[in-house]
Amino acid sequence: MDFMDELELHAKWNASSGKEGAPLRRPELDLTGVDLANRSLSGAEVPGTKFDGARLIGADLGMCNLASCSFRRADLTGVMLAKANLDYAILVEAILRNARLFRASLAFSDLSRADLERADLRRADLSDAVMIGTNLGGTLLEGATFTGATISGVNLEGAELRGAIGLDAATVNDIRVGPGQSDRLEGASAREWLLMRV
Repeated sequence: MDFMDELELHAKWNASSGKEGAPLRRPELDLTGVDLANRSLSGAEVPGTKFDGARLIGADLGMCNLASCSFRRADLTGVMLAKANLDYAILVEAILRNARLFRASLAFSDLSRADLERADLRRADLSDAVMIGTNLGGTLLEGATFTGATISGVNLEGAELRGAIGLDAATVNDIRVGPGQSDRLEGASAREWLLMRV
């Protein structure tokens, strides 16, 4: 049975509340470049799967186990990832604009150069995440946890940080808080700016 057949069975399982079909529970798949735009994988367990270069626009990955998955340069625009497990995931250069990551776990994930503009990361766990050159412009980060995270070259213009946790225990190198060169803050100034918005 190929993956698309399994996906159809998973959709039936979701739609019938488990009475028909079968849940998708397969680790370490190779789905490089796959087109799953607007498909539903809600609740699937596919840890360690490779989604590099995949097209996942508008897909429903809510409550999925995506731990240690790779999403290098994948397009996840508008994707639903609420309550998903993305611990140790690689999201380098992934597009996550307008993605919904409410209460998602991204502990130890790599978000370097990822585009999360206007994404919803409220109450997300970003503990020990690597954010180098990440775009968080206009992102909702209320109640998110940053303990142990690395924040370097991150765009935070228009981001909402009220109630964020652990910024005092994050490694903060430099951030961009506005469109001009003078809006780039480093070291203690960057940390102070962040803490003032919690």
